[in-house]
Amino acid sequence: MFTPSKTFAGPKPGLVFTTVNSKTGYYPDPLLNSNAEPSSKKRRTGSPDTTSTSASTSTSISTSTLKSFKSSLLTLETLTNANLSARSLSSDPSTYIPSETSLYLHLLSLLPLFKSLDPDFFIPTILPTLIGLCTHDNSDIVTPSLELISSTIEFEGTIETLQSNNFADILVSNLPRMSSTELTFTLLDSVPYTTPSPLLYDYCTKNQTGSDALTDFLLSQDPKTVHEIVKDDSLLKWYHTSTDGEDVFQSILTCVRTDWKGVCIECEGIELFVLHLEKNKRGSALIILNNLLEDEKACVRFIKSSGLKVLFKILLNKFKTTRGGDRTKSWRKSELRTAINILWSLAKYLPEGIERERYLSKFIENEFTALERVVEVIVEYDGIGRKCMKKYLVSKEAEADEEDGEDLEGEARRRGIDGGLDTYFYGCEMLAIIMKKDKKIWAAVIEAVKVRGGGVSWIKDGCREMGSEEGEGI
Repeated sequence: MFTPSKTFAGPKPGLVFTTVNSKTGYYPDPLLNSNAEPSSKKRRTGSPDTTSTSASTSTSISTSTLKSFKSSLLTLETLTNANLSARSLSSDPSTYIPSETSLYLHLLSLLPLFKSLDPDFFIPTILPTLIGLCTHDNSDIVTPSLELISSTIEFEGTIETLQSNNFADILVSNLPRMSSTELTFTLLDSVPYTTPSPLLYDYCTKNQTGSDALTDFLLSQDPKTVHEIVKDDSLLKWYHTSTDGEDVFQSILTCVRTDWKGVCIECEGIELFVLHLEKNKRGSALIILNNLLEDEKACVRFIKSSGLKVLFKILLNKFKTTRGGDRTKSWRKSELRTAINILWSLAKYLPEGIERERYLSKFIENEFTALERVVEVIVEYDGIGRKCMKKYLVSKEAEADEEDGEDLEGEARRRGIDGGLDTYFYGCEMLAIIMKKDKKIWAAVIEAVKVRGGGVSWIKDGCREMGSEEGEGI
């Protein structure tokens, strides 16, 4: 039963506040009063679209209910146009606030309807109007408009409509004046921002929020564009001031895989990540350093920033961790493998000079403790990697792959590398390089390998499997 009311007096069970045929008040909720059974839910989640179910659902929706819903949408169009017209005719707020209030209240009345809306009952032509309201000067109008769009994001055709209306650009341009950006960033997950503009980068780094949306944006750009957008050290400052050092992990990793590596190094990124290692914030910092140390300049800066001290502490397990149980073991293994990769980079790229001498001297300290540890780690991962290969080759999965004509040897090698052979290969080449530079190191490595039942040919084989000729000189 219709209850007249000039203003919204709060939600009422079973009723929707709206205007129909110039009569404003509370009307029976069309969804609660229809006898429709749940339809096939034509959403984007991959649910089967059963035509017969949709057809039966459509016929069960009463004509009066459908008219009532359409009337609510028409009212929204009317109130939107009235407000825009009032705003265009005068800059005096008193002339357009009444129309704005009516529009706001009507948007609120639509929220419970949209949130419980069946996809087959949705009329997608309302989306352009809602998108337009997202550009409104009044953020109180923008917020419910975004919520209405969010409630239909999984409906078939919604994302395509949003993309064709540049919805992501509208979201990003509105970020600076939004009181709460959580919903905006949630919507950007479904409709990512891809315009090659620094707007999102500037907002996220200034406010230190939205790292996931920023990562998706950076990944969508080519290296040249990223280099133009990321022109300062804002990301590094964000990383530096974050409480746990992980907030911008993905964004920085995205950048260091592009031309931004040079910018990162020039902005003292290596020094910053070494500092995080010293503060026991090792996870992301160690991975980022591994990606940065790919040339002579970067490796020299790592040595000068006292990176060796903390790197060898990681290698020798001198850091404490708050992680417990199996998580500690998994974390430790990943950390060790990354440390070996960094040691390989330093052996490969450090030029002759004081930095390289400092690097080599770390292996000789404390009766070759670090050198023995390296041999221990790569012997362990040699065994783990080859077990992974063997496990695959004797599995039913390999039998099925063979029947399908797959390359079993190639797949087995990939499994082995993922399991630990990459650490073995990098470790062997690193050992081969430093053994040729110092006779003491050569003798210590041979002794360490001999204790574990091997010889110099084991290191040569590792280099050969990696495709390196470094082992031939030892």
